[in-house]
Amino acid sequence: MKTFTSTFFLLCSLILVFSTSSFSQCLVSGNTNGIVAAPTSLGNSTTISSCTNFGENSTITALLAGNSYSLNATNTSAGFITIFASGSTSSIASGPLPFVFTPATTGNYTVQWNDTLCGSDAICHLTTISLTSISLANSYCTSQATSTSDEDILGVSLSNLINTSTCGTTGTVGSILNCYSNFTNISPAILTLGNTYPLSVTVGTCSGAYNSVVKVWIDYNQDGDFNDPGE
Repeated sequence: MKTFTSTFFLLCSLILVFSTSSFSQCLVSGNTNGIVAAPTSLGNSTTISSCTNFGENSTITALLAGNSYSLNATNTSAGFITIFASGSTSSIASGPLPFVFTPATTGNYTVQWNDTLCGSDAICHLTTISLTSISLANSYCTSQATSTSDEDILGVSLSNLINTSTCGTTGTVGSILNCYSNFTNISPAILTLGNTYPLSVTVGTCSGAYNSVVKVWIDYNQDGDFNDPGE
């Protein structure tokens, strides 16, 4: 049975005020010092390398889109990093340390460590990465669906959300055909507090036909779980 998940996101506009000091994006250069997987627990700090010299780079794997990570280095007041998608020479983010990075795409990234003038040194810097926030899309429990047999959910409608699929189609990242569909990439339903809305779920058969039960979970307060009353 396919499971459809819809989440709600609030996009905020930030006004940044810069001083007269300017920073440039540095190029990938030097040795690769430190290859680690991104931390998965909120607040946990992972050591990338106990002795990174400015001018070297590190590889961080499995960063999740929408999560925020803080990167830092010790023994400096003028550290600077430039971030690249793994294998690319085009920078996607840069700034003075500590630097908070929120990847738009899940994947591996290269971090170039420098001073503010893109210079190098021979000083040992302890380099770290910590998980500072988890996006709603990454905070929910993992689907436990295991069977690709029999019925599928072929349609869900709620307010302005109308989503359909077939036995031959599925959702985005993490989806398994005829088993589980992740549709967090579509526009969410817009609901007004206190109003009542009809919810429709269409169940169809892709092989055998049996009696089915449909359950729906909604994270009303957007706290990343379905544990609150009424959810």
